[in-house]
Amino acid sequence: MPDGASVEWFRENLKLLTGKPRAILNLLRNSVAEIRALETKNAFKVNLWALVVFSELLRHIIVHNSGRTGDRATLLAKVFADAGLSRSGQDEFHDFMESFFGTGEYGNSIVMLEMLVGDSGLGIHRNGLDELSRYLMAYAHLMSKKID
Repeated sequence: MPDGASVEWFRENLKLLTGKPRAILNLLRNSVAEIRALETKNAFKVNLWALVVFSELLRHIIVHNSGRTGDRATLLAKVFADAGLSRSGQDEFHDFMESFFGTGEYGNSIVMLEMLVGDSGLGIHRNGLDELSRYLMAYAHLMSKKID
């Protein structure tokens, strides 16, 4: 962001963008250095930009292919490439992304609600949609604080 720029500066520049909303996010990320820093080093210990990229792809698959992907390994590789994750940043995030897919015959299907956690026999479930939404809302909150 240029020195002295305000929210009005962003509003004016948004009118010139194509490929929204990714272009809007990239404008913010490229203009405010603190945002990029917080994407990888934050209290959540999660790469927030990778979550955005992953969410975009999940949405696309859900809307255009009923939540089924032909090859989830290719999808996950695309997330890593689009998010610019180095090899060291992929391992932890890989497990997180894998948790959004079913098992067995549903291995290439996205499962976001009531996912069973482990094989403990306790029937513990987590809601991936809620978890993903919380991270994305936290990222949006961090960005809004940095451009205020």
